[in-house]
Amino acid sequence: MHVAALSLASPPGWHPLGDGSAITELLRAAKAVGSTTARFDVATRKDFEAAWSDLVDSASDAEVFIVLVFGHGRQVRRPSGSGHDNVLVLADTQAEDLLGTGVDLDRVAAALFRISPCPVVLVVDACEVDLQAVAGGSSGVALMASPGRLADVTDGGGVLTASLAESLTQCARRGSTLREVLRQAQDTVLSETRRRQEPLLRTIGDGGFLDAVQVQVGRGPSPGLPETLAALSVSGRLGAPAAKALLEALRDRTDTEAERARLVLLAEVLLTGGTAEIADRLERDLRRLAPPNRKDFAVARGLHALLTTLVRHSTWLLERDLP
Repeated sequence: MHVAALSLASPPGWHPLGDGSAITELLRAAKAVGSTTARFDVATRKDFEAAWSDLVDSASDAEVFIVLVFGHGRQVRRPSGSGHDNVLVLADTQAEDLLGTGVDLDRVAAALFRISPCPVVLVVDACEVDLQAVAGGSSGVALMASPGRLADVTDGGGVLTASLAESLTQCARRGSTLREVLRQAQDTVLSETRRRQEPLLRTIGDGGFLDAVQVQVGRGPSPGLPETLAALSVSGRLGAPAAKALLEALRDRTDTEAERARLVLLAEVLLTGGTAEIADRLERDLRRLAPPNRKDFAVARGLHALLTTLVRHSTWLLERDLP
């Protein structure tokens, strides 16, 4: 997981955005479960373009990319009267020409979802903005602080940013899915603002990865599945036929470390009392769940269901911590 934060400078006379401590807390929480990048006080559109490009490049090897944009936002009605554009307001943005001098959030968000090498969670902690449709995204979600309304700001920054930092810290300690992290942040904002502010989560393309990505402190990268199975086979713990069947079914068909961790655990089931019948079903179901050239998070969801079935067949597994 890689978390990137972008804090925008306020135009003269606009409401102050706090001292940025909420973003600092978010980055501290994120470092316990992944890597981080941040740019503060981005003041001009030129600075924004450069900072945005750097942040996008920073997530090339991430399992999932969480991008936080914190600052002032506005909805600008289109001249045709049909719909609106979402604008991020910077220090040099002109009030009489928000769209022309601010940042077109719809445009930069579409580019992010289109070019990101991994699933994206775009968190926009700003007033009014609502990304209703983003073209080109295949896997991602957008969490908006307060669509169509003003968003609350504390001394430390946005309420959504502070709530996300708290949620990430708490959920990582006990082990949670990314969806649970975002849902708890939404609930905290509703509680803290007494429902004056209602964060909205919109799916951009396929959002199934939210249930597959695990967030947990101390959870290091899982070993590669082929290497793990090869080592087990050499050590004699995994029979050659079972290892071959698994490798043929799974090679190059897992997209994330979370999926690999589940698959390694499934292999261990076969090592510790898994019957031939279970092995046959495992091979058959994995071939069905991961057909050639198909890469999506339906694989992870299917494996989770299969793991639930396998639990009932293995007393050893019931005594282990599941990933």
